[in-house]
Amino acid sequence: IFIEVAAGFETLALIHFAGNAFLRTYQLLVSPSLVSYLIREQFYHFTPPDHTSEKKWLKRFSYTLYMLSIKEFNLDWLMYKYVWGALKTVGNKVSYMKTKQAIVIYSAVLVTGLYILYHQQYIPYFLKNYMSIVLAALGLILVLRSFVERKNARMTLILIVLNHCFTVLAISYNERFDYSHSLVYLSGVLLSGTIGYLCLQYIREKERNISLHRFYGYAVKYKKVAFVFFLACLGLSGFPITPTFIGEDLIFSHIQENQFVLAAIVAVSLIVDGISLIRIYARVFLGPYIHNTKDIPYRSS
Repeated sequence: IFIEVAAGFETLALIHFAGNAFLRTYQLLVSPSLVSYLIREQFYHFTPPDHTSEKKWLKRFSYTLYMLSIKEFNLDWLMYKYVWGALKTVGNKVSYMKTKQAIVIYSAVLVTGLYILYHQQYIPYFLKNYMSIVLAALGLILVLRSFVERKNARMTLILIVLNHCFTVLAISYNERFDYSHSLVYLSGVLLSGTIGYLCLQYIREKERNISLHRFYGYAVKYKKVAFVFFLACLGLSGFPITPTFIGEDLIFSHIQENQFVLAAIVAVSLIVDGISLIRIYARVFLGPYIHNTKDIPYRSS
């Protein structure tokens, strides 16, 4: 749809958008139980179609096109292999040190970068033009590291907060602006990050294990904590529930139109940032409850 809008086909994009909405609505209305019933009905009361004079290659082509449409042209497989698989590969390659060590080192780099920002006479002139890209790339490395982290959910959340700090610092090198823009952006980030960390710490004290290796389903026992943590994830993602929603527009308005590399790095950081947050929420609070003593039905039942 974005490609259609960029190419100037606004009407086609509108039809595409409406058609997708109608399709998703139909999928929600047709429940899996009804689909299962229709499959069984077809199995027990199958009526072979009448032979027609239609050409075989045309039938094969129509069947192939139909199956590709059902599978959405293997878009899910392509996204997993060439997008999420690539992100995991890069994230594993940059995971060359322990998470706690990475947090300490990157925090020191962040403080050093903040000091140099107000004392730019100490850096060569030719490096000033590259500082924003370097700092944004460091933030991207942090969020990629959080995307593949499995041992410590709390450290993963800290990596995501540090990514936001590096993003603000990178854009501060890119263009001078009022520091209040940074405060508006970081106020929601720090508030949501603190609340999310306290929620994870509470679960850690109660359950002793909140790694990201499996789904724990703690929302069954800690419903309120799960809801508060979900709101914290939305706040860190830039949803309009914290000042970060406004701060994003203020901060990103200082990226120039010709700075494609910086804009791409920041955009990818934000996308992976949101995915990492929802991943933490899903692993800790969703899924079957780990301590459940009741029978759980199989997915195929």
